Amino acid sequence: MKSSFLAGVFLGLFAATGAAWFYPWVDQARATSLTTVAHNGGRVEDFVVRFPVDRIATTGTPEMGLRARPYPEGADLPSEMASSLLVEHFKLRDIEGNVIGIAARHSFPAEDTGETAWSLTIPRRGTMRLIGASDPGGLDRELAAAGRIDGRAWSGEVAMMLGGDESVSGRVAGGSDEFDGLGGSYTERWAITGVSEAGDLRGTINLRTTSEFPR
Repeated sequence: MKSSFLAGVFLGLFAATGAAWFYPWVDQARATSLTTVAHNGGRVEDFVVRFPVDRIATTGTPEMGLRARPYPEGADLPSEMASSLLVEHFKLRDIEGNVIGIAARHSFPAEDTGETAWSLTIPRRGTMRLIGASDPGGLDRELAAAGRIDGRAWSGEVAMMLGGDESVSGRVAGGSDEFDGLGGSYTERWAITGVSEAGDLRGTINLRTTSEFPR
């Protein structure tokens, strides 16, 4: 059942992120791949999302926490997807801050934690897929522990790594074109410095992928 759900999610992600070819704020020229070589011979590439400027659309069910607040206002999940789900679409930046594509992140509860499917679409390079663990309510708990109160503006510093263990959030699961057949792991780190009265986040997500092609 889980594999069927993820397959359906990725079909939806491909459809949504295919629009990257038409968004005017995505440079249609092939973005330079800003990678470094890992000590084990793989390649490391960082991607960044900035809040709130990179948010395209978000929505989800209430139990998914603060991040499920609809954006734009009135955005709702289709009735057939009304079970616990969090859908987030962002502009995607490289480590130098250039907008290079679109990131789509879909999360849903699974047993003790949750599952997340990322799709990073970069025009003329392809789509990289990531699958990992998720704790949709984790950010809310960290913000509450840092003194945030619902309905009030908050500023401070909250840093957290999502999913997995202390060193890995999930795995690189191939993709299309340049990323076809790619394997490896990734880390997902959030750094939040503020929340508005309405619940809008200020901060960044950093995705670091460490990957290689099977030998």
